Amino acid sequence: MHTLNENDITVAEDMVKLLAPVKTATTIMCEEEQPNVSVIASLEAKLLEHFTFTAEDSSVITEIKQAMAKDLEHQYVDVRQVLYRASALDPRFRKLPFLSEEERDATFQYLIHEDAELMIQKNMSLLPRSQNH
Repeated sequence: MHTLNENDITVAEDMVKLLAPVKTATTIMCEEEQPNVSVIASLEAKLLEHFTFTAEDSSVITEIKQAMAKDLEHQYVDVRQVLYRASALDPRFRKLPFLSEEERDATFQYLIHEDAELMIQKNMSLLPRSQNH
């Protein structure tokens, strides 16, 4: 502690504040015996919002926020739509408040289309075999 100056202590305190939501998100996902995939998109959105830098942030904190946001934005690229759909089907997130209007509409349109396809398949399976072909 004797080698730390006031600026070092301030940066350390800011780091603790910065990392608190990361710890919370990690705890949420790790404490569940079987974590729900529907939670991921919401947690990601909250973390990305938290990593938006402000005028009050020091240059160190701004740099760390930028690095963490960049890393997080690339984590779920391949499965992002699946995460959105899972969230839409979860009553806790069904309004998808963390998405843009366009993303929300696209997600719901996909689910509606998928539901219609499943209904057609179900109805086709109920028809007598001769009408199925």
